Amino acid sequence: MKATKSLYTLPWLLLFPFIAHAGDVPGTYAKYQWSSSVTGLTSVDYDINVQADPGYRANVRFANHFHLVGSSNGGYVGMEDNARFGPNFVFTVRGATQYKAGDSGSRCVVYSGDNARVTCRIPNWSTVTEYQFHLAYEGGQWLGVTVTDVYNPKLVMKLGSILTDATSISPQGMVSRTTYLEANSPNANCYNQPYSDVIFTPPTSNGVQASISGTGTNTTCSYSSSVENWEQFNAGGNLLRGLYQGDDGLCVDAGNGHTNNVPATTQSCDKTKEAQAWV
Repeated sequence: MKATKSLYTLPWLLLFPFIAHAGDVPGTYAKYQWSSSVTGLTSVDYDINVQADPGYRANVRFANHFHLVGSSNGGYVGMEDNARFGPNFVFTVRGATQYKAGDSGSRCVVYSGDNARVTCRIPNWSTVTEYQFHLAYEGGQWLGVTVTDVYNPKLVMKLGSILTDATSISPQGMVSRTTYLEANSPNANCYNQPYSDVIFTPPTSNGVQASISGTGTNTTCSYSSSVENWEQFNAGGNLLRGLYQGDDGLCVDAGNGHTNNVPATTQSCDKTKEAQAWV
């Protein structure tokens, strides 16, 4: 589906395929480094503050990625807003097969196949709220995550614990990323992905903070993405993804959200429909 801010801009967007390719999506990252004397970490704190939620059915992840000492596995911890789960906190470890669910609402799933992993989620997060993710080994090879609302420290959630093949977190290869998850969609391009803005505070461990060693953007949409200090901006110039409602209370509907170049109509508003998820 070619998504657009307004019906009147459809002819203008039709010009973009000459310079945009299917599967092109924005994305940014910041790499971190620790003192050379640090060889392994038993706990790390990551703070994430989403300034602009890209909207429902947005399919965007804001996460800190890590590796494990002496292992080819690793994972990530952060926040997503996607079509299947909505806004959710997420914790994933690759190669894992066992877990312990966290607090009420926590749901963990084992995925098999080429991308074997365990993923734990808890629904709902808010914009302009700083969340701290405490990633820590809890005994043996069990790695767990608790999430704290920095502005309301009494709000603490246990996301879950996952059994790994290591006993410490590597200081090497740690990176924060804004990942647009529609990169494999033939309909995705730089112009139909929603705007996002997120602040990643560099990770800390036992009061010591890592430093930024490098930043970058996805080359395909680099003109609309940037990293400024701790803040990552993506799809600049685009709006959030959501309903486009007229004065009559009806919403613009593509008729078939999986097909390009279909007539736009107006229908009753329904946030669950991909055909009404406009940018």
